[in-house]
Amino acid sequence: RELIKYSPQAIVLLNFDCPTNVADWINKSGIPTVEIGARQASPINVNVGIDSKEAMKMMINYLLKNQYHEIGLLSSNQDLSIFQKYLESWHTTLLAKHINPQLIYHSAEEISFSAGAKLFNAALILWGNVDALVFLSDELACGALYEAHRRHMSIPNDIAIVSLGGLDVGSVSYPRLTTISIPYEKMGKIAGQKLKQLIQGEELSPADKVITLPIKLEERDSA
Repeated sequence: RELIKYSPQAIVLLNFDCPTNVADWINKSGIPTVEIGARQASPINVNVGIDSKEAMKMMINYLLKNQYHEIGLLSSNQDLSIFQKYLESWHTTLLAKHINPQLIYHSAEEISFSAGAKLFNAALILWGNVDALVFLSDELACGALYEAHRRHMSIPNDIAIVSLGGLDVGSVSYPRLTTISIPYEKMGKIAGQKLKQLIQGEELSPADKVITLPIKLEERDSA
């Protein structure tokens, strides 16, 4: 509501679950709105994103297929909307496989390599014999890889490290990072195109209003 005082030409919501009453209010205002990030069940105008629940499910199934069963989830200061979706999928997928979903540790620090190293150390202290760690950021995961090297640990022989993100840093880390690749650049380009169409008053078809982009599992050396 504070934003509306400045009469914006358009609104972009990034990884933000709009409360129903606010979404209705924005919709009635007629201001073109694009939601980017996670797939929304009821978008205001246009939603360009990924199925974040499927991303987590894909990674868990990959780890289970490779005989990892003591799996921990590590996160830092994530966007709340997408974090909640990841967490919901984490619980439902692991419970369906009769695997303990309680190995979760969250840090209030901003996402960084050093935060990833601290999370890695905390996981080893708290959980001991865990055999795989899932990070909700490539940057956090690479920080964990650096800390593992400092400890002279062998990845993935001693412990597997994987993440969700698909940033370039994971392709050049050692070992190279197994991750879920999320098409951020494509997401932004499509969102920009759709926003331009909305501003110009073009009528969009239902298929153009909810665009879910594919994700990809990058099987590399860290798991």
